[in-house]
Amino acid sequence: MQSRLMRKLFINMLLVLCACSAGAIELEWQELPPLPNPDGVAGPFVGTHGDMLIVAGGANFPGEPLWETDKVWHDAVYVLKKNGNDFAWKEGGKLSAPMAYGATVSLPDGVLCMGGNNSSEIFDDAFLMQWDFQKQQVIRVDFPDLPEPCVYGSAVLLDNVVYLTGGQREAGLESATNNFWALDLSKRNADAFGWEVFEPIPGPPRAFHIAAAQHDGFNNALYVISGRCQGEDGPVFLRDTWRYVPSLKTWRACADLPRAMAAGTGMGWGQSHIFLLS
Repeated sequence: MQSRLMRKLFINMLLVLCACSAGAIELEWQELPPLPNPDGVAGPFVGTHGDMLIVAGGANFPGEPLWETDKVWHDAVYVLKKNGNDFAWKEGGKLSAPMAYGATVSLPDGVLCMGGNNSSEIFDDAFLMQWDFQKQQVIRVDFPDLPEPCVYGSAVLLDNVVYLTGGQREAGLESATNNFWALDLSKRNADAFGWEVFEPIPGPPRAFHIAAAQHDGFNNALYVISGRCQGEDGPVFLRDTWRYVPSLKTWRACADLPRAMAAGTGMGWGQSHIFLLS
């Protein structure tokens, strides 16, 4: 299953043109050592702290036949360390509970994890995973709780503010939201440090969407892309894209995607592009 979930992940790269067109861009991929979990995991918390890649939690369907066993959530934390030209995984401790499908952003002092779920609970936790070089394990630093439980949301860091978008309140897709929350990290040591609830994101409620930060040619901006919501006849896969400019506090619709790109990952690249991965 590891090969099915991790190694044979087909990377579909789509350039969302934010300001201008460009020629073809090629990425060179390097295969890293597979996770110690032989079955692989979906929806883990992933980010970097310094030179360390931290992967925590996640869920899978262990054993064979694939998809015909009960889903299992995990609490293991793994850290990928570079030794010279080689990489090796190291056990980094455990989460406070098995969990997956939360949102993450990498901060200078750790990986901020927000929300998530397991088989019985949807979380409103927000916490920082930090690599402790003396203890050689990941430690947890609590952050302010989210305004409400959230799973399958997406978050970005933009100008020292963490923005968390969309997601679900409950297990069913019908609970998908237009939530738009912000955590100003400049207030981290102040009494006012906490999540601010903004006006909802325009368009349909959504989960499993992609959020990314990029410059729009005039201002730094947040992009909310694709995802899915519940329709009358089942899940609806969205192709719309929305841009939020914090300095103007305005949303604007962008061109639709050629096809839906739900449950992927976005990454700002270069001056004016966003990579959508898988």
